[in-house]
Amino acid sequence: MILVLPFADVPPESVALVGGKGLSLATAARAGLPVPPGFVVTTEAFQNPAATAAIAEAYRQLGGGPVAVRSSATAEDGAETSFAGQQETVLGVVGEADVLAAVERCWNSLFAERAVAYRREQGIADDAAKMAVVVQQLVSADVAGVLFTRDQTGKRMWIEAAWGLGEAVVSGRVMPDRFEVDFDTGEVLSRAAGRKEVEITPTGERQVPAERQTQLCLTDTQLSQLADLGQQVERFYGGPRDVEWAVADGRVYLLQARPITAGNEREAVRREVIAATAALGGTAWVRYNLSESLPEPTPMTWAVVRRMLAADGGFGALYRDLGCDPDPTLGPDGAFDLIAGRPMANLARMPRLQFRRPPIEYPVAEYKADPAKALDPKSVLAPHRVGLLRLPAVMWQLSRIGRTTRKLADTFAERYTRDIAPPFVAAAKAALAQDWAKLDPPQLVTDFRRWVDRTFVEFARDALKPTALAAFLWEQLGNAADAGRGAKPPEEKSLAAGVSALAAGTLSRAEFLDRFGHRCGNELELAQPRWSEDPVAVDALAKPSPSPVDATAPAPGKAAEQLRTYLGLREAAKHDLLRGVAVVRRALVELDTRFRLNGGVFFLTPDELPALIAGREFAPTIAQRRKRRRLELSLELPAVLFADDLEAIGRPLPPPADATTLTGVPVSAGVAEAPALVLTHPAPPPSEPFILVCPSTDPGWVPLFARAKAVVMETGGVLSHGAIVAREFGLPAVSGVADAVRRIGTGRRVRVDGTAGTVSILD
Repeated sequence: MILVLPFADVPPESVALVGGKGLSLATAARAGLPVPPGFVVTTEAFQNPAATAAIAEAYRQLGGGPVAVRSSATAEDGAETSFAGQQETVLGVVGEADVLAAVERCWNSLFAERAVAYRREQGIADDAAKMAVVVQQLVSADVAGVLFTRDQTGKRMWIEAAWGLGEAVVSGRVMPDRFEVDFDTGEVLSRAAGRKEVEITPTGERQVPAERQTQLCLTDTQLSQLADLGQQVERFYGGPRDVEWAVADGRVYLLQARPITAGNEREAVRREVIAATAALGGTAWVRYNLSESLPEPTPMTWAVVRRMLAADGGFGALYRDLGCDPDPTLGPDGAFDLIAGRPMANLARMPRLQFRRPPIEYPVAEYKADPAKALDPKSVLAPHRVGLLRLPAVMWQLSRIGRTTRKLADTFAERYTRDIAPPFVAAAKAALAQDWAKLDPPQLVTDFRRWVDRTFVEFARDALKPTALAAFLWEQLGNAADAGRGAKPPEEKSLAAGVSALAAGTLSRAEFLDRFGHRCGNELELAQPRWSEDPVAVDALAKPSPSPVDATAPAPGKAAEQLRTYLGLREAAKHDLLRGVAVVRRALVELDTRFRLNGGVFFLTPDELPALIAGREFAPTIAQRRKRRRLELSLELPAVLFADDLEAIGRPLPPPADATTLTGVPVSAGVAEAPALVLTHPAPPPSEPFILVCPSTDPGWVPLFARAKAVVMETGGVLSHGAIVAREFGLPAVSGVADAVRRIGTGRRVRVDGTAGTVSILD
């Protein structure tokens, strides 16, 4: 059993024994790169009583004195995952007892919350990660920092530096000096002084005198030496590297070299999204209708909701009931496509959901001239699509659809309320109340599939009718804005009334959850916890809120009365449909818990569930899909997308004219918009989407990164831990935003552009 290995004795291809960092440093040291001497406590030493003596002896052989003790996990410093700062590093350790204690800390950090959250996000099983520990002579640095050997252009290096040890830079404690250097010539292209308010030394942290805080800490000679080091590192490793370095007594040292994990992935994903969108076939896509209730579906949710949207699913059945004749070649396709992770209505396909040979179309040329008109698209008759000979038949077909819809409007409300909704609601309540722990995995999958069909196909066929009938009646009334005044769902299904009663104290928490516990925000998203699962969200609802306004003087007439009926029934039917959605979610949550996926089941598809219960390992797949979804959602997407300008996907847009815009350093590309969560210390992440705003980050913030849509930091550079992890997770991020914590309040809606380095406060 090998317990300790000096760098010189570490064999090639021994990552399972010495971890990623240990192997990288030992290999670089043997190649003559300026690595401080050290040794590796191997993975075989963990919990081995003989390790204590071996470590003490290796420390004596190293010469004693201050050392740096760093974790070296077996999955660390890889091409896909850097593990930047996720495990422990202890600097300035002196004496055998303290070295042993520091090694113990590194071992224990393998099980820290931040490391577990990072592995979970990257799809690395806990039992697949093992810990070695690197012990090196500590370089008492005058200046230290990080070096990015290639930027995205492939022509420049980035160097960030601060006084003292490099921990101040990589942890984001300071805003470092930043330099751009030509990779080939070593010419310094730009210099930008940071705010280096603190300096970390082997004995602790101290304040930097005011006159040195904005003084550049690297000379041209030192920059030239670092450029040479960057070129050496690339030649040795054969590719770009993220390098930690130190300068002491005029000499440059290499402390660490990791593969650049983020690279140009975002641009690659952008090109793939553009190609996939072009292959869909279409003229224009619009964020419309469904985009509001399901803005960013997870893979499982999209696969399930597509059953409702499909021509052979709920929507197709609805249209056939209205007298339409959907194009049978559509099959499982519907009117919506998922583009860059967001549903958009395909205006070329929408008419085919109603007609085998559509006599209608959408005026795309008109929308090109004024995209705002496309946000509420209206079809127009297009005789040229069917020919003059078929025009009379087409007009008869349109008339028949109108008559069928009119007749249905006379009878459907009573039939829905009396015959359709009660058995579905009763069955859903009974399903939710059963003991799910008693169901074996095959039965869970069977129940999941049964309730998907029952909810999104069979019941959706009727639950969607009130919306269609209300739209028909509204058109009959000339789209008058006040025609629906006075519309209300039944009180027991009125969410607005229920929330107001809860806030007023006239409806108890238990009564509210009995009526509305299956509801939540973003409620078509299966990954979203229902209110019955999320007490904090219910507490927020209980805060005083305005009562629903009673409308007066409703418009007269039978059509107006029917419109009010169906507008109220629309909300009631949605309320009922969501009981079935809650059953589908409950089956998935049970599977997720049984197989310890930590929410990963929502990144699978229904077709993969049999393989899951058969024992297939899905952690890498889930991690890849999480990352892919984040990267896609970081791409800017216009509200109206035209087929002849698909390059608009990911094209940066200027901040809104009325927004307050703060400027910082772009550290991770992409755009995201959400309410801000302002924190000065890590805290449990909320379930709702948020943008993290904080003074700086260290690895303890990773559980928040795993849930955030973007990150804003007051300090930290391009190669700080926060920036590296943001890029790995595909999160837009901006650092160096002065006074962000004070200027951006929690709950304010913000837009982060990690490409331009701007943060816009939208309200």
